[in-house]
This record gives sequence, C-alpha cells and structure tokens, in this order.
Amino acid sequence: MKVAVYGSLGMAQHTLEAAVVRGVEVAAVVDADPTRHGQTICGHMVEPVSRLREVGFDRIVIATFDWQAARDAIMDAGYTQDDLYDDVFWEPFFIQIEPTTMCTYTCPSCSRDTLPAGRRNRNMPFDDFQRLIARFPTVKRLQLQGLGEPTLNPALIEMLRFSKDRGINTSITTNAFALRRDIERGLLQHLDKLIISIDTQGQRDIRRRYLTEILPALNAQTPRRPRVVFNFVVGYDNVDELASIYEFVTKASPDQLHVQLVENWYVAKQVRPAAEKKQDGFDSMSTFVAKSRGVEAEIIAQVRAYSAKLAKVGIAVTYGGSQRRRGACWWPFFGCFVSCDGLVTPCCIRMHPEVFSMGNALEEDLGDIWYGSVYAEFRRSMFSTHASALCGTCPQ
Repeated sequence: MKVAVYGSLGMAQHTLEAAVVRGVEVAAVVDADPTRHGQTICGHMVEPVSRLREVGFDRIVIATFDWQAARDAIMDAGYTQDDLYDDVFWEPFFIQIEPTTMCTYTCPSCSRDTLPAGRRNRNMPFDDFQRLIARFPTVKRLQLQGLGEPTLNPALIEMLRFSKDRGINTSITTNAFALRRDIERGLLQHLDKLIISIDTQGQRDIRRRYLTEILPALNAQTPRRPRVVFNFVVGYDNVDELASIYEFVTKASPDQLHVQLVENWYVAKQVRPAAEKKQDGFDSMSTFVAKSRGVEAEIIAQVRAYSAKLAKVGIAVTYGGSQRRRGACWWPFFGCFVSCDGLVTPCCIRMHPEVFSMGNALEEDLGDIWYGSVYAEFRRSMFSTHASALCGTCPQ
C-alpha cells in the first residue's frame, strides 16, 4: 500500500514512524500551512497539498488533530471521502484512561449518574493500568480522566510515574479536590499538563482553594511545574459568569484558559435513575445544549475580548465550539478511551460501554481490539452517508 500523509506535527510523525515498521510506502507528506512547507519530518519534506496531483498513492491519511481543516484542504484539491484512508496501521497516538468512577461532586451536565450500580465508585488497579499502557509502546500522550475525580485513585501518582518513565506525555483533568495533597506527594514530577475544571458544582470553593492552597504549592515546585490549564464549560445558564472567571484567571495566572461550549455527554436511551421522573438524560441535555448554542455568538464575543486582555499578561485563551464532528473526528483513528473496568469506547464523550463498546481490554488483548473488525467497521462508519445513532449528533 502507498499512502500520502496530511500533517506535519506529532501525529504525522507517529504515522510515518509506523509506516516504516509496517512496510507502508509514503508517497508524499503535505500540509496546507505554508509555514510548514520545506521542513523535514521523518526524512520527508513537507509540501503543499497541490503536490498530491504529482504523485501516485492509494489513499490519503489525515494525521492531524484538526481534521476539519485537513478535510477541507483535501476536498478543495479535488479529492473525495473515497480517497481518505479509513483504517489504521499505527498504534494510538493518544490514550485516555478512566482511573476511577468515584467523585466528590454531582455536576448537572455530567452523565455519571447513569452508571449501573456495579460500575460506580470503582478504581482501576495499578496492575490493570500497567498492562494497558505496556500494550502500546509507541503511544505518545496519556490523559487520565473519565466519569470520576482522578485524585481519588490512590495509584494516580504511580500511574503517572510509570507512563513518564516510558516517555509518554501525561495529563490529568481534576476538580482539585485532593490536588494539594498529591502535589506534596510528588505529582508534578510526572505530569506535563494539569487541567483544572473551574465550572464544577463546587467551583467557588475550588477557586478559593486554588488561590490559597494550590497556587502556593505549585509555585513551590518551580523546577518541575506542568502546564496549567483552567477549563470552563459554558452554557446559556452561566455565560454571565465569564466576567468573574476573567477576574479569577487574572489572579491565578495559569498558562491557559480553555472555554468549552457545553456538550451532550449522554447517549440516546440513557435514563437518569436518580431523577424524580425517569427522564431521558440525552433529550434533556440536547435541549440544554441547543439553548446554549443560541447564545454562542455572545459567548464567542466575550471570549475574544478576554483573550486580548489576558494575552497581555501571557495567558493563552482557547475556545471549543459546537461544530459537528462526524466525518471530521480524529478520535477513531488516533485516540482510544478505556474505562476503569477495561471497556474500550469510541471517545471521551461517547464513553458509555453499556451503549457501545469495542471490547474489554482487561479480558482481551487491547491490540486485537484496536486493530479488530469492530473498530474497523466503526472507523468506516465515520465516512458513511447513513445516520449514526452514536456519533451523528455529536457534540449535541
């Protein structure tokens, strides 16, 4: 097989390294970004997308996080979805593992309350985690996050240490419940990115503790401080809080503030067992997301204004919007989500194995699942014209 590769950063390098191992011939490496042209990656010069017309290949591999921009550039060059490679010959570039389903908060947009009783309040043992990570020696990034608070797993630091020793870029998303304790235990030595949710049920307490407890602990660890990112999920009900978030971020001085428009973490047919009336969580969240999309223009305007102000003090601001992702999603090809009990699901949003699972990585070989027929069929469905009950409405 001969492929052309679109992309010129880490994901493309990951793909090109796998091509050497698997004996896949690479005809060209292209990118629409002119600043990348002429640079070399894995022995290949990065060229404009127009170069595709001058070389022969079987399929085009999109190897970038920005799938939508890549697809647009490829289609503009005269190619179709049929020209895109719809499988994998590489290991996951990114793996997200859920260390626990225990949590200290009950946030309204979280689908944790849909978990069956047998899957609630569970921790992934370190031995299971170790087996999962060891299966993919070339994985580049690890995110410890799921339907629970990572710092509640006693093995968290051991998991991060094991991963860093293997050269993996590590990150966690936390509500900061036990963050000061774990920092004092050496968490930061094994962490590349620390993402703190500042929109949770206990957000005001989190912000207070960050300034009085966590920030001093971070500053005391100056030789090994990870990139600190604040994550704020915004919807129509809390858009007015962006002003107070700006004030807090100015005082807290993280490296980055990411504002994310609310998404639907539920899957159709799921029911909230704790509700007075067994209302379909998917439908109610869809309504909530739709209302939030109605004020997205206002949200974007505020984010842009605060971004300009925060840039002056060295704080980056990013925004995640509500664009549809089916057919332009990198997860099926470069990412893998594993729940705390080993179940492999498509991504961190559609991550309810009761609805859809590729298999159990603690009962089967994770590599067999990744390269298996169920995953392959799922990847092909990303390019299908037929409606997808699982991903067709993502992220709403």
